[in-house]
Amino acid sequence: MKETEIAFENDKQPTSAPIFLIVLVILTLLNTGLALLGGVFSLVVGKPSEKEILASKVSMAKPIIELRKLEMDYFVDVFTKLEAINDAMYANFIMFNVLGIFIALIGAASAFMMLKRMKLGFHAYIVYSFLSILSVYAFVAPVNVPSILILTNAILAGLFVFLYSRNLKWLTK
Repeated sequence: MKETEIAFENDKQPTSAPIFLIVLVILTLLNTGLALLGGVFSLVVGKPSEKEILASKVSMAKPIIELRKLEMDYFVDVFTKLEAINDAMYANFIMFNVLGIFIALIGAASAFMMLKRMKLGFHAYIVYSFLSILSVYAFVAPVNVPSILILTNAILAGLFVFLYSRNLKWLTK
């Protein structure tokens, strides 16, 4: 008798995606879509010229100089490290963008899998989150990565993983 009750209980499980999951998927697709478009656009346009890179360095140096005058050493350090990340991105332009596109595709695919009720999508989203946090280390030495950048990305990724986990009961496969 209990087996039929369980069967009826499973039949009552909603077939349409929860609104909260849909909102999370939309936010994820906006983020991954922008990353995909940015990566593809960068590859199509190509690496900036030496003149453009120099202009970028000059514009990055201005706030560093101002922060030094104000003796805000922490922010000087953050901006200096961001400059090192930019240098590494320019030095590895194609691979940097290809890796970003690949990671964004994993994120988008994981969101679609969750809409299709696949638990694998949740696990793929966790992989996507780790890759998006740690991808900067593929091109930059850890000493040149601002901890605030990693901390902020980790908090946001952890929050989204937690929010997606609230929908695990709906995922079945």
